[in-house]
This record gives sequence, C-alpha cells and structure tokens, in this order.
Amino acid sequence: MSHLSRRGFTMVELLVSLVMMGIVATAIYRVLVNNQRIYQAQTQRIDLSQNIRAAGTILPGELREADANEGDIITMSSTSITFRAMSWMGYICNLPTTGPLPAAEFPVLNVIMSNKHQYGARTPQLFDSVLIRYEGDEGTRNDDSWVQGRITLLAAGTCTGLPISPDGGAGLNMQVSAYMPQVADAATLTPAAPNLTNTIYAGAAIRGFVAVTYSLYKPAGDTSWYIGYQRGSGTMQPLIGPVLANGLEMAYYDSTGTLLDPANANNRALVERVDITVRGRTAQPVRRVSGGTVLGAIVDSVVVLGPATLTGAGRMKRVLQNERGMALALAIFALVVVGALVAAAFFAGTQEQRVGENWRRLQQSFGAAETGLNEVIRCWDPQRINSMRQYPLDSVRVPLSGLTPQCSDTLTPDHSGVYGGYVYRLNDQVYMIDVTARDRRSNAGIIGGGARQRLGQLVRIRLVNFGIGAALTTRGAVDLKGNALVSGRDTVPQGWNTNNCDTIGDTTKAGIRTPDPSLVTTQRPTQLAGTPRVNGDTSIHSNTFNQFGDISYASLAAGANIQLDGGNYKTFPTLSGGACDKTNSLNWGDGMNPAQPCGHYFPVIHIKGNLTIQGDQGQGILLVDGNMQVNGSYVFYGIVLVQGSLETAGGGSTDAHFYGAVMASNVSLELNSLAGNATLQYSKCAITNAMEGTQTVSPIRSRGWIQLF
Repeated sequence: MSHLSRRGFTMVELLVSLVMMGIVATAIYRVLVNNQRIYQAQTQRIDLSQNIRAAGTILPGELREADANEGDIITMSSTSITFRAMSWMGYICNLPTTGPLPAAEFPVLNVIMSNKHQYGARTPQLFDSVLIRYEGDEGTRNDDSWVQGRITLLAAGTCTGLPISPDGGAGLNMQVSAYMPQVADAATLTPAAPNLTNTIYAGAAIRGFVAVTYSLYKPAGDTSWYIGYQRGSGTMQPLIGPVLANGLEMAYYDSTGTLLDPANANNRALVERVDITVRGRTAQPVRRVSGGTVLGAIVDSVVVLGPATLTGAGRMKRVLQNERGMALALAIFALVVVGALVAAAFFAGTQEQRVGENWRRLQQSFGAAETGLNEVIRCWDPQRINSMRQYPLDSVRVPLSGLTPQCSDTLTPDHSGVYGGYVYRLNDQVYMIDVTARDRRSNAGIIGGGARQRLGQLVRIRLVNFGIGAALTTRGAVDLKGNALVSGRDTVPQGWNTNNCDTIGDTTKAGIRTPDPSLVTTQRPTQLAGTPRVNGDTSIHSNTFNQFGDISYASLAAGANIQLDGGNYKTFPTLSGGACDKTNSLNWGDGMNPAQPCGHYFPVIHIKGNLTIQGDQGQGILLVDGNMQVNGSYVFYGIVLVQGSLETAGGGSTDAHFYGAVMASNVSLELNSLAGNATLQYSKCAITNAMEGTQTVSPIRSRGWIQLF
C-alpha cells in the first residue's frame, strides 16, 4: 500500500496519547521527587549516625588516658570539660641527673627519647608539655609519680648505650624545664616527686600532652549547636554536629559510683568515671513521614525505607506497554529513571548498614585488644618474662604460653576477636605490653570487612622492699662456730655466670646487721666479712621482718606458690615429661644447675611452723613462721626470712650454703647458731633472680593505658 494512502492518527488517538503521556510524566515526577526526598533523608541519617559515633569514639578515647587523681582534669561542668590529652609517648634511653638534696624544685632535666617505639598522633615538638615517669624508691609503688615539665630545647641525639641502656641508637635530645615538688601541691593536684638522686631511670616512659577542651558550643552568627574542640589557648572550633541545645551532657562519678557536683573544684581529683550523652540532629530538615508535608530535624539514627514507589512504577508500565509511537519510549525512559533513583536509595541504605557494621566491628576489635591486655597480665610468667633482657635486646611474643592452654590461645575468651603483640622490658621494674587486636571478620580474611585496634599498657613488677643491708639481718645474738662463715661481699653463686646475672660483684653489704653488735661472737676473725663486718643498726625492730614497704609478711605468705606445714623436709628438683614439675611441693627449683628445666623456677615457699631441712637444694623466697634448722648439706639461692631463729649443724665436707640474704627475726630473741661448714654469702645476683622470678605485675598507678597508633 502506498504511504500516501496510509491513515494518520485520529484526534481521539492523539488526545489519548497526550493524556497517557501526562499521567506518565506526573508519575515520573512524583517518583523523582519522592526518591530525591528519600535520598536526602537517608544522607542526613547517615551523617547523624556518623556524628554520634564519632563523639562516642573521640571523647572516651582521650579521657581514658587521663588521670583525675593527678590533676589531669583542669575544669569540668555538665556541658564542658578541659583536661590533659596525651598526644605522643616514648621512653628515655639515658639517666637524667637529679638531686641530691637540697635541690631546686624546678630543675632542668636533659633526657634523650629513643626513636624506637614512639607512639602518638604526632611527634614531639618544641614547647610541648611532658610527663616523665618518676620511679623514686623502686621497692615501693607508693611514691611512683610523673614529673611535669616543658620542652625548651629539642635536637637530634644518640642514646647513651650500655651500661646505662642497651639502646645505643638514634634519639631526640630534650631539655625539659621540670617541676619536682618535695610535697604534693594541693593547688594544682601535683603529686610529690622530690628531686632526689636516681629517681628517674633509663627506660622511663615520657608522654607529651596538651590541654584540650570539649564543650557544647554555638559559633558566632550560627543558630546551630555543636560539640566544640579547643586545643591549648587556640580558638574553639566545631568538631561534631549539629547537635541539640542539650546535645552534650556529662555526669561525673567517684570510685563508689556517687554522682559528683562538677561545680565543686575539689571533686576534680575524685573523678573515676564520666558518662557522656550526645544528642545529635540532622543538619537539614526532612519529612519525618513518607508523603507527609511536615519538615523537621531527625534526632535519632533510625533508617526507614518506603517501597511504595516501586509498585506504582510497575502499574504504569503495564498500561503503556501496548501503545504505539511515543508512549513506549516514555515508558522505557520512566523505567530507567525509576531504576536509577531506586539504586541511589538502595546505595544510601547500604552505606548506612556498612557504617553501622564497621562501628560494631571497631568496638569488637577494641574489646578484643582490652581483653588481650588483661590476659597478658593474668598469664604473666615471672620465670620467663622477668628474666628477659631490656629492650631492644629482647621481647616476648603475645599471647603468652606455658602457664595454661588458655594463655596460649590468640582467640579472646568470648570468641569476639583475636589478638597478638609483644611485651617489652623498659627497665628493671617497668614493662610495656603492646597488643593489636582484630575482630573475627577481619581475621577470617573477608574482603572489605574487619577492624583493628592497637592498645598499650605500662605494667610494673611488684618488687618487695626487704631492706636487705647485710648477708644476715637479725634482732638477736649470733654465734659462729667451726667453719661457719658470714660474708657481705657480693658473690656470684657457684655455677652461675653472666647469663644468670646482670651484675658481677658490684655491691658489698655488711656481714651481719643487728641492733647490738656485742651479741655477735666468732671463734676466728675470718669467719665474718663485709663492709662493715657488723653493722650496729638500732632501727631494726619487729616490723623490719613483717612490713616491707607496702607489702606485709602475711600477704607474701598468703600468696606463696608452695604452702607446707612445719616439719622435716628434703627438697630437690623433679621433672615430668622432661619439663620442670611445678606441682611437686618439694620441688624448690634447681639453682645448682641453672641451665636445666627447673633452673628458672623460683617459687615462694611458706612454712607454717618450724622447719627442719635435711637436703638437697632450693631457690626463690623462703618464708618460715617459726624456727629453721639445717642438718647437713643444703644450698639455697635467694631470700630466707625466718620469724624465729636459724640454726645449722654438722655438714661434714659439704657446706650448708645460702646465696643471697637471710633475715632471722628471733621473735623469742634466741641464739642464731651457725656451726659446721655453714656459709651465709650475700649475693645480689641470687636476690635479683629470686625477686624477678617470683613477682607478677600490675598496671602502673597512673597513666599506664595508651591508645597506640
């Protein structure tokens, strides 16, 4: 048929097409507008969720490292807090010169911070405020503190190396104007840190801090509220927001859970917990109900998706699918537009789900890292860890192994994540636990999933301050007979060497320390040696044998590894399957053979009554509630503390030998009788090994927790 004779569109067909095209265009417009509104609402909800979660991460993380007891909280209110925020951390690799008294409370300290293991959001800078760990008396934790100061000179330097520190590498040389008050400064909540000799050790932690303020804040010319952040004396800047007019509330509690009045300045030092409430809102108003006309801000992070527009698009397509000409093209175009908008809404919802999932996994990894720190402290093996060399010469891998199967597992007890890391020895007392943890999804290797957190904890060995000043300390009389010998000359035990001792005869003590030197008798002058041979110390009293710094004899006895009733015993090392059998109460270690399996086993032994020893050997810390008698040959390495009297008899050609120190209280002021081939030989090496081999750790008193970067 000729195209000239083909019929055209009638007026009715054109009108129907126009009406249908109008309906389709209206539907497309409504779909476009509704999906645009949904997308905007979803975007606002995502931003709101991210704001609230950021507040829940930033504020607790920085507050966790502060110590209110030592003045880290400067000001506080229900809507604002100013405190010292830690910005970096390292350790010093030299021995700063301090003391002796009388010395200034504002000394200038020259410290070198090692370039190894520096942590923080940034590196040290000139005029940074710092805190340097103050050890004081290493025999007690009661005087542990931090010295405040300010960096006045900063330059490249080199660590001093041995014998001060095994780290001889590159570092930062800092000149610090310090504040070391003789007594606690109540006005600034600064604890005492007297400027005494050798109170800051090589390996001491040094932390940089800056005073920061978080506050509910409305910028000038703005109608919205924010959580503001101010660093030092800088200008307050919006950090999180917008929030409601009551968008930041903080409640402060003491150690008993009592709510504190933030207006009372005395309460700043009592804060143990801060509860933070953040109420955010969307930056732009959105329709709270699908299809509604009321606009308002969303104040929660709930996401609601409405699928009504998808079904409407389907009906339109069925109406137009049989039309000729322009209608089909419009329908296809409508499907493309609707598909694109639905994909955009789906993308927004997926992003919100991912944000929430990432937040959950971040918290899981944080909890796993915290668990890892606690597990390391719980599973601490003194025989293994306390004898390792100072960093950077040595480290111990986490998780720890050897005590129980649970301690060897990288999986947290609640199976929420895995952890690993290292333990580093910073000096004789302080260790650094470095733990990195991941949630289970990250550990499974799933692409695009998982989170990781890295935390640190400074811990300290609880060394007992026995106040050892002689080979034998006693309140009563001493009678040396036969070949008996008491020597205060520092000696390395027979069979031990530098692998067992970090000091070789570096100290000399008195032979005998007693209130009345006239009660000491010998058959020959050579039976007694030391500097002096006898130290008449009238300060010796009952507490000398019962209270050792902040640790009592009773608490030591209660925590002993081995508990035995009074009686006659022969002790010797035993093995089980080639390993040291620590379940045998008569196995007190193998000091005669330090390279053998029981050579590093130093138990604390408590005897509830009188003790008679028939042989062979032992090591560690021996606590005897009554008298102690040694018949024949016996060798003990470490510290012996007898509440009654000590007596040795016979021995033949083999010594009854004590390496370390003996303290005999003589509660009944009986005679200490040493006869036969008995030798009491002072040995710092034996004492140090016994102390380090028996003592567990606990977190340092303040500022020990670190979020590592």
